[in-house]
Amino acid sequence: MLGALYDRVGAPAYSLAVRILGQPEAAEEIVAAVFAQLRDETRGSHTDVDQLGASVLSLIRQHAIVRRNTDAASRDAGTKRERAAVELPEPTHGRGQPLLNPSERIRLRQSLAQLAPLERTAIELVFFEGLTQNELADRLNVTVDTVRQSVEHGLRTLQDAVPGSR
Repeated sequence: MLGALYDRVGAPAYSLAVRILGQPEAAEEIVAAVFAQLRDETRGSHTDVDQLGASVLSLIRQHAIVRRNTDAASRDAGTKRERAAVELPEPTHGRGQPLLNPSERIRLRQSLAQLAPLERTAIELVFFEGLTQNELADRLNVTVDTVRQSVEHGLRTLQDAVPGSR
């Protein structure tokens, strides 16, 4: 079961970790740690691979953000790095069945392209950097209400692009 899960989400999980951390070696460590955690937690159970796929990506994201923040805190003594606008990486071409079928991927990419720049940037910063609404407001120089509305509207738009994602 774990092998099938890795075949299905290993490449996207690694891509996500690299995107958040910016360090391939650290990304490999995070992916290995998450799969080891899943191996220990699911030993003897017959959990569905499809159900675990989203959980793996969520765990990767959480572990990577914690690692990045821990590394930054020790390196910068509490100061945060400022980054330019976020670019979404192309998906890694891995083995196994993709998380989205080709038509869903096209609709999702089209929806991403149609988002207002503030909506897309806010969603990317929340997802890839784990920023809070207050941190986003400071970073983007807008009000917290504007951040909240932008993220909510953007997520609704993206949800509508992929049937069954609600």
